[in-house]
Amino acid sequence: APPSPHAIDASIPPLRCCCCSLSPSCYGPPLVCAVSALFIPIVATGRLSSINKIELFAEVGGIMQATSKAFKVGNSFSKGDIIIAIDAEEARLALYAAKSSFLNLLTSSLADIKADFPDAFDKWKSYLDNFSIEKDIPNLPETKNEKIKYFLSNRQIFTQYYNIKNSEVRLSKYNLRAPFSGTVTASMVEPGTYIRPGQKLGDFASTGTYELELSVSIDDIPFVNIGDVAKVTGQNMKGEWTGRIVRIAKNIDPNSQTVKVYLNVTGNDLKDGLYMKAVIEGKTISDVVKIPRKAIVNNEFVYIVKDSSMNKSPVDIVKFTEYDAYIQGVEPNELIITDAIVDAEVGMKVRTINQ
Repeated sequence: APPSPHAIDASIPPLRCCCCSLSPSCYGPPLVCAVSALFIPIVATGRLSSINKIELFAEVGGIMQATSKAFKVGNSFSKGDIIIAIDAEEARLALYAAKSSFLNLLTSSLADIKADFPDAFDKWKSYLDNFSIEKDIPNLPETKNEKIKYFLSNRQIFTQYYNIKNSEVRLSKYNLRAPFSGTVTASMVEPGTYIRPGQKLGDFASTGTYELELSVSIDDIPFVNIGDVAKVTGQNMKGEWTGRIVRIAKNIDPNSQTVKVYLNVTGNDLKDGLYMKAVIEGKTISDVVKIPRKAIVNNEFVYIVKDSSMNKSPVDIVKFTEYDAYIQGVEPNELIITDAIVDAEVGMKVRTINQ
């Protein structure tokens, strides 16, 4: 008797699956279902930005001075380095004048302190002896006696002291120091030009540590958590970097139906603005099988081989990726047919390659 038209033998290419290697004349055997706990990878793309990026504005006015390293795009500065210097000679002299007046006030008050508050005389005398106009003003001696507080207040000593402290703070603003190690990304001023208070001077960004902003589908958000690790790669770039999720936005973009996910990424070869791809090692799901996506029929079932016949097996789809599907609902060691089959029918007689 002729063979069944649905039987698979050496003259008909067997059903393609994705396991074992066999002879070149066949496609491969069915996939032996291995149920296990798997992490669900989430793929997303986004742009890098420096984790510290600031705009620089002047708080004081004056002529910009030249420094040992020019405030130019691409120049790097270490934390604490002077990146912009503004001529502060006028402000410095005004501060010295204020300190001189304060010194005269203390000197004229010392005799009254000795006469009326002898217990406080020694510490105020020591304060006066160590006072220097060219150094930062030291803290005033501690005063617990209410009467001497009223005396000092009446002499305007507290008022002049805090005016000097305020002038010292203002003087420090004539030198703009790098708040962190980084690079100039925009420069809008040149030495010799007059800088106005409130004028924007440029942009400054840190290097080495970056933040990658990803747009993740709302369907994928249940699989990611703060602390998850991601493998990050760049277009036309060699190498791979490791990132870690530090923030997940609480709101959804109404236009794209995505949620912003933020990763911290560290690397000396990275640059602000690079377009990167991240594969997040997402949530681990129990009792999952990974199969080729094309094996799913109508998003409802897969074909399996059971008792030498083709059968349907309903499945629960956990997630699709570009080429694969993660499913639940199949039995361990079940034989799943992973190729699309023309005119497939339940009950079709089949045999596996190694039968």
